[in-house]
Amino acid sequence: MTLPAVDPPARTGRNTARRVIPLFRPYRPQVVFVVGLIVVTSTIGIVNPLLIQAVFNKALFVPGGPNLDLLYVLVAIMAAVPIVNGAIGILQVYETTKVGQRVMRDLRDRLYSHLETLSLAFFTSTKPARSSPGWPTTWAACNRW
Repeated sequence: MTLPAVDPPARTGRNTARRVIPLFRPYRPQVVFVVGLIVVTSTIGIVNPLLIQAVFNKALFVPGGPNLDLLYVLVAIMAAVPIVNGAIGILQVYETTKVGQRVMRDLRDRLYSHLETLSLAFFTSTKPARSSPGWPTTWAACNRW
């Protein structure tokens, strides 16, 4: 049994970016907020190595013996950093998903608005495979599973 040829995946390039980026323009503040969250979580990732350095240089190996009060504070901060980072990560995923879903809703609304403008003759005279050029390839790929 020979399988039908499947088109190679489309390359993403400047044309794709030119088509996709405008879809996110209505959500610019949310996108900037998500980018800010990414920057914050990346910055927080630097904190623990610096705290470890402080633990060794300023709390454990200091003249006169370990400074336990400072050590307790630094360890508490080290324990809180991943918790805060995780909470920010959850917020980041939530906001990213929300923006993505809104863009998808906008695309669906545009599609349905376009379909509503088409005449009834389009739907009665056009065969389903003709209205969706990628349909046979998609169907063939799905049948392989």
